[in-house]
Amino acid sequence: MEPNDKDNPPPSPAHEQEATRCLRQYIDFSKVQCLNEYEPHTGKAILKPYDSRLSNTPRLLSPDDDPELLLRIPFTEAVTLQQLCLRAGSEHNTAAPWHVRLFVDRDNLDFDDVRELKPVQELQVDRPDENGLVLCDCLPHGKFKDISCLTLHVVDNHGQTNVATELTYLGLLGEVSHLQRKAVQTVHEGQGLPSEYKAFDETFPGPCVSDSQFG
Repeated sequence: MEPNDKDNPPPSPAHEQEATRCLRQYIDFSKVQCLNEYEPHTGKAILKPYDSRLSNTPRLLSPDDDPELLLRIPFTEAVTLQQLCLRAGSEHNTAAPWHVRLFVDRDNLDFDDVRELKPVQELQVDRPDENGLVLCDCLPHGKFKDISCLTLHVVDNHGQTNVATELTYLGLLGEVSHLQRKAVQTVHEGQGLPSEYKAFDETFPGPCVSDSQFG
């Protein structure tokens, strides 16, 4: 390995610790789904091994005129999610996610569903560092404990109008619970949503979230 190989940096103790917490091996890749991806199957492709987190390809893009993405990630075992690690390349006229909403243990969500449902967590993601990486460590332990499915809704990005959202890496850090997977709730077409899941504009405190309200 070249010492300055940006795509495969030499491991540090901190990186090795993060790598051991990577939940990739517990993702059920056969059931990963992404809506509004510009190229098919690229939502699944950015769930890369930790050592490939700085690689610029493959990459997930939304259409130029629509920044939204909806990525559903089921697990083979119940897991406790502690952190998200995002990366977006900067060589193209694209932008990293900014407004992100997280849902757990819900099946078959589409864009109409997530606009009505109350998310478990709503994030305002910081701009990426010099490597394009953002670590979101503001996930309350109790809300992401022993989950079987995570749905990530990218609402908007850091760009201007008509700029595609880009992700080149999505890492899920945490620990496996060694419990039987919980049943996920299915939202059926035409079924009314319970009042406790109606939309809200509240944000949560944490390093990735500002004190401002989303519009």
